Amino acid sequence: MASASSPRAPTLEGEQGIGSEPPVEDNTLAKAASSKPPSFLGQALSLFRASYVVSVLLSATTVNVAAALLIHAFTRDTKKAQGRSVYAICMITSWALKFIPWITIKVKLPPQPIDFEQFILTSNHISFMDLFFIQHTMYLSLSRQAIQRVRLIYWEKLGTIPLVKRMFTLTGGVPIKILGSSSLKEGDNKYCKESVKSVYEAVDRAVLQDKLSIALSFEGRRNPAPPTLSKIQRGMFKMQQQYNLPVVLIRLRGVEKIWAAEGIPSGTGLVECQMLPHAYRWPSLQAYEEGLRAVYERGEDDPLPPLPPSPPPSLATTATEAMAKVMGMLEKEAARVLEGEEEGRGDEGGAAVAPTE
Repeated sequence: MASASSPRAPTLEGEQGIGSEPPVEDNTLAKAASSKPPSFLGQALSLFRASYVVSVLLSATTVNVAAALLIHAFTRDTKKAQGRSVYAICMITSWALKFIPWITIKVKLPPQPIDFEQFILTSNHISFMDLFFIQHTMYLSLSRQAIQRVRLIYWEKLGTIPLVKRMFTLTGGVPIKILGSSSLKEGDNKYCKESVKSVYEAVDRAVLQDKLSIALSFEGRRNPAPPTLSKIQRGMFKMQQQYNLPVVLIRLRGVEKIWAAEGIPSGTGLVECQMLPHAYRWPSLQAYEEGLRAVYERGEDDPLPPLPPSPPPSLATTATEAMAKVMGMLEKEAARVLEGEEEGRGDEGGAAVAPTE
């Protein structure tokens, strides 16, 4: 059943005579127009838009790298420098996207900035331009501290571009190698086993030692047919289970109109970005896959109940903690008394053996 806001089917104006045949719409001309190649002016305009968008994104990346280099130059701690660089890059990217006038970006913000101590950040993957919209959404939806804790798992071949590789290095990114070419016609992602092992080792250090958050795509490669998801990878579910981290979801809509999975960034229109207001932990692989399809394919804003708050301590737990505190106090008092007695004995012995002149 269509909603009140959904577009209605076009209707024919005018009255229809009694007994007359219903009008039949002739789509011959429309089909011919749609199959007609674009004019020279249309092609030139598309190439102009594509070159302009690439120049804006390239300029933003250059400024991002310069800012990150300055931050590293004045910050001794590498972890802090990487975090501050992540925040600066999100801010600069958010500002740079405003210089593309034919792209309208609508960000649906959560009720309040999300500020988990640690989390997994993920999004659907449509285009090479996704990362810029994700950074824009992060800047508007996450607290500064949460942004600074994010480290990205990225496709290794992006590192063949020196400027992009430098940016990922300065922000603590973790590369992963996908086997085969970059063509989307090869089907499912096939990852290099050694690369996957090194990624898990890097994630283990980041999460357990450095107390950082991880960002990755659950689809892997770009999806040529959104909003239907491509194969959902299980790596994110394994990380969620292993580290017991909440998952924060970003949903992108309309990016393919600007820059499709295979093509150039010559499109115009509206891009919708949303960070869902709740984070999730899925109890099973089936719930994980169904939850992602509910969010990205069916457009549900809240497909699962939010993470429950920590349960209040039971009476038994409270009594045990109180007893432990009392025992600790008694042990400290006993140790203090014993130390006082030993000091008294030491003073008496010292007087007995004091040297004489």
